[in-house]
Amino acid sequence: DEQLRKEINEDREKNGKKPFRDKDGDGDGTGEAGEQREVIVSTTDPESGLFHKGEHKIEFAYTTHVACDKNNFILGLEVTPGNVHDSLIFDQVYDQVVERFPEVDTVVVDAGYKTPWICKKIIDDGRNPSMPYKRPLGKKGFFRSYEFVYDEYYNCVICPNNQVLPYVTTTREGYRQFKSDPNVCRSCPNLACCTESRVHQKVVQKHIWEDYLEKAEDFRHSAKGKATYTKRGETIERVFADAKEKHSMRYTNHRGLTRVTNWVRLKFAAMNLKKLAMWAFKNGLSPSFLARIHARRQKWALFLFETMPIL
Repeated sequence: DEQLRKEINEDREKNGKKPFRDKDGDGDGTGEAGEQREVIVSTTDPESGLFHKGEHKIEFAYTTHVACDKNNFILGLEVTPGNVHDSLIFDQVYDQVVERFPEVDTVVVDAGYKTPWICKKIIDDGRNPSMPYKRPLGKKGFFRSYEFVYDEYYNCVICPNNQVLPYVTTTREGYRQFKSDPNVCRSCPNLACCTESRVHQKVVQKHIWEDYLEKAEDFRHSAKGKATYTKRGETIERVFADAKEKHSMRYTNHRGLTRVTNWVRLKFAAMNLKKLAMWAFKNGLSPSFLARIHARRQKWALFLFETMPIL
């Protein structure tokens, strides 16, 4: 948050805008707290969170964020209430894994972790983010966001009708806003598939870290990016399936975040020991076998999977 706030203020000053003042709450910059919202709390286990699975399935649960290597050994995990978004826990899992295994070269994640900050963190650390295709948001029949091209030199956006949308401001969330001229848009032949604004003005937002998302997209199209992402089905998804089907991790009879976390860590430790025991049985527990395990660590890749609900 501090780094983002600093870069937002630098971007605003660069474009002749006043920097935002520091604030204690989530208000409008006056130091007052923002609008409060209601949170549904379980009377059975208040530490759990309301988990939304798809459009219709809603229940109180905990979620487990797990990282494993290409050999399905669990390297790190965090347990959170079910109402915590995937991307908010990435830093904790990522930091604990790369601290123990700095040789990690590629980080493979699902679409829930595809955010500007996560891309920036991975790339700035000298690693490759392997991420899936994420369908552009917006209504069917309207222009997609990638059809509005950002011109870095002039700091503006070019619309599909080759009109310029000049820079207006940078928001607290880190998005540069570009707005069109309503007088030009009013007579545009593509207005119906561009915006539904009553004042005929198109607003385009580009994050200040948008270039990191573009670098992640470039790696996705590379041979290495395609090869590493396809491994998810054989690695972290297999860990996910084994945990639920063979180790009864679909549900839990424990209450409280601490007890559930201890229970989950014990389960995954048992899965690691089971895999190591099977390797030892097949290969013989000898110095040469342990040396081969150590050698494989040198090219480990990190795999993160989508949150696993524990009801």
